Amino acid sequence: MEIHGPRKAYALHRRLLAAPGPVDEAPALAAARDLQLDTDRIKIAMSGAAVGSHIKRQKQIATDLGLRYTPTFAIGNTAFIGWPGIDAMKTFIANARRCGAPRCGTG
Repeated sequence: MEIHGPRKAYALHRRLLAAPGPVDEAPALAAARDLQLDTDRIKIAMSGAAVGSHIKRQKQIATDLGLRYTPTFAIGNTAFIGWPGIDAMKTFIANARRCGAPRCGTG
């Protein structure tokens, strides 16, 4: 169920990732209100089977990979926790394309 479209969903996603500590329903809905999103429709979507199934699948993937924190990124055979910034991420991706790892060479 798409409620507000990908741009607003991404704005909410970024807000929640920037929040300190765990985020549950109350701070997520507060952030949605701050962004002037329809929290009643969001609550309905949150309780739906599609969202529950997606969350269950994502938790299983994280468990299988041994990931316990968000955001976590994997590039090549390297996983790292936290957002390193756009410049570092661009470098990591360019290196992975060149040598298969976020950092190429030695030293």
